[in-house]
Amino acid sequence: IDHDVDVLSLDGEEIEQIANRTRKTLGLGLGPISDVTLMVENLSVVVVNYPLPEGMDGLSAYYGERPFIVVSSEASYARSRMNVAHEFGHLVLHGAVGDGVEMDFETFKLVESQAWRFAGALLLPAESFLKDVYSTSLDALLLLKEKWGVSVAAIIRRLDTLGILDREQVKYLNIQLRQRQWSKAEPGDDKPRELARLFNRTAEYLGSRENLRLDQLAEEFRLPSSFVASGLEVDPEALNPPSSENVVQFRPRK
Repeated sequence: IDHDVDVLSLDGEEIEQIANRTRKTLGLGLGPISDVTLMVENLSVVVVNYPLPEGMDGLSAYYGERPFIVVSSEASYARSRMNVAHEFGHLVLHGAVGDGVEMDFETFKLVESQAWRFAGALLLPAESFLKDVYSTSLDALLLLKEKWGVSVAAIIRRLDTLGILDREQVKYLNIQLRQRQWSKAEPGDDKPRELARLFNRTAEYLGSRENLRLDQLAEEFRLPSSFVASGLEVDPEALNPPSSENVVQFRPRK
């Protein structure tokens, strides 16, 4: 986003246009995004799946010039994809927000709603997604979930945003979600979530090029080992240095 643009003044339609331009710039077409995490990592954005506190879905920030996204590793496949898209929306839209802007509660709600609108438009572009909507029953929406990789709950929200559903329909569908107990876990939520690869590929490169072990790399990061392990998508024990019994000691000649 151009720094001269007042992002906080953008309305929903303008956010939709930005999401559509983002798709076009990235050559994504108008179909489902097969791997949202990989799409973001291909832009050199580091993604880490980490066990965040309950109620926290994700966060994003710039560390120097490097953008980072951290999302809950406990989220389902579909929810995790939406979380990554949401945090990506913050990076696209709100990189300059905070420079001289007081983030009060109203501003926070605004930037959150903008990021959700961006994520919905990015994952479910109106032009193509609505062509797939032949019914708004939960079973029909479940088929859309399978194709687009977005939860039924998020699809309902998207249809509401696009004016396809009225208030009573949204209320009715949400009641049905609770009756089927889909508000806790939807069918298909057991599908493995997307893996982050950028951290791991960096480790593999440094291991082959610099002969740097994972435990040495973790020490260089100067970050909690649990966080580094999550970034690498490995068990924390993989970051332990080799035990002394596996190390051959050479003594100099007398």
